[in-house]
Amino acid sequence: MKNWILPVVVVGGIAAFYFLGKSTLSKVKLLFRGVNFSGGLLAPRFNLKFGVQNPTNEKANIKSLVGTLTANGKTVANISSFTSQVIAPTAESIYTVEARPAAAGLVSTIANFIQSKNRIDFNFSGTMNVDNINIPVNENYSI
Repeated sequence: MKNWILPVVVVGGIAAFYFLGKSTLSKVKLLFRGVNFSGGLLAPRFNLKFGVQNPTNEKANIKSLVGTLTANGKTVANISSFTSQVIAPTAESIYTVEARPAAAGLVSTIANFIQSKNRIDFNFSGTMNVDNINIPVNENYSI
């Protein structure tokens, strides 16, 4: 009857090791590092640059980044990137995303830019998937 104890302990130990290791990856942090514009008036694009910090002792794999980009409180683009990127242990890597704004979003961005005397406050709010762990993101950047 005690033959079942060893397999249960082994399986429990493996599960605990796996899940405790994965929970440390939730400490990976995304920081908004910049916004550039490209493509001209006919095909405008936002080029977003994020710094992804991995303070853990194991590599992390970004699988996706989805969310909404706002400028001065108005939505200018929806972002969805499914480009995978590995972040080395105890390092920061740059993760870039290209977003095409909606026409209404572009017009409101230009209007905000003019009204605010050249200051735009961007906010990215969404979710980053790191090794199948969804991490909420809410970052700001001003230009």
